Amino acid sequence: MAEHLAAQLDLAPPEWSRSRTLATPWFPSSLPSKRMEALVWAPAAFRKHGVYLSARDLEAA
Repeated sequence: MAEHLAAQLDLAPPEWSRSRTLATPWFPSSLPSKRMEALVWAPAAFRKHGVYLSARDLEAA
């Protein structure tokens, strides 16, 4: 989230966020349709770290 917000503000991401990535991709839902939506619409900063959630899910939070 920190890297995503920094990108929106045209700032460099925090140093600590650069090396944190998941070994196994994480999806908030096991439904195939939601996973596909997350693969397509996940923000770049989240995809980079192995977190796949829809931009809509992020807006709802």
